[in-house]
Amino acid sequence: MTNKKSPQPRLTQKQLSIRNKMVLSFGILFAVTLVGVNAVSMFGIPFTSFQGTYGLERTEAMRDLDLIAGLKQERLHVWISERKGNMQMIAHCEKIAGSIRGLKQVIAQKNLTPNQPSFKNVMQRDQNYSILRKELLLMLEIYPEYNTLCLIDAPRGFCIVSTDIAHLGEDVSRKRFIREAVDGIHGEAVDLELHAISRKPNIVFTRLIQDNAARPMAVLVAHVDADAFVRPMLYVGEELGKSDEVMILDEHARPLVTLKNPMAN
Repeated sequence: MTNKKSPQPRLTQKQLSIRNKMVLSFGILFAVTLVGVNAVSMFGIPFTSFQGTYGLERTEAMRDLDLIAGLKQERLHVWISERKGNMQMIAHCEKIAGSIRGLKQVIAQKNLTPNQPSFKNVMQRDQNYSILRKELLLMLEIYPEYNTLCLIDAPRGFCIVSTDIAHLGEDVSRKRFIREAVDGIHGEAVDLELHAISRKPNIVFTRLIQDNAARPMAVLVAHVDADAFVRPMLYVGEELGKSDEVMILDEHARPLVTLKNPMAN
């Protein structure tokens, strides 16, 4: 007599469907729980003090940026103060002040204006002009930060001497940094303007030069290439700003250096 195994009962389609549904339900519940735990761990819980990994990293990054911004701001302030000191020293040079008085007398006696075709020739032949230009060129050698140095007649506002001859006779009376130097309390100004050709930002330093009676004679103007001298001070390492942009703005929200991704306006 042979023993035959009893046949295994087959699961009906209904039983199979219930089992699949239970497995699927528990799987979805497990997946949702896992995603929720990870989301809470990363992004924190709203309206609580638990910030999550992302919040902690963001807070740490903002703290680092505040520290870097403070250090860069202090360094930039020191650099600007040094440039102001240079401008003050040049403006107080008696040789420069005496030559400015002599040149302005020639301009008044000959009634010279920049509109006259002979203006540049007459100015360049004058001894006072030659002395002033030599002094300014010497200052460029001593202070390599400056691109150009020029003297602006006060209060008429046109250039009477410049290290770049192309600027001679140029009318800058409407420039804000000229008005601030002449009319301001401190007799100096620091401003930002774009170079006429390269369109790169230049930092402009101005200093008022007065006669013995404290009357305005001229304004000393110096231009500094911001990319050449300010950008190295703003270096924050290879990683920070590698994918995006790290910039510094003045009080009028104008960038001090050329941007990697220029803005439309």
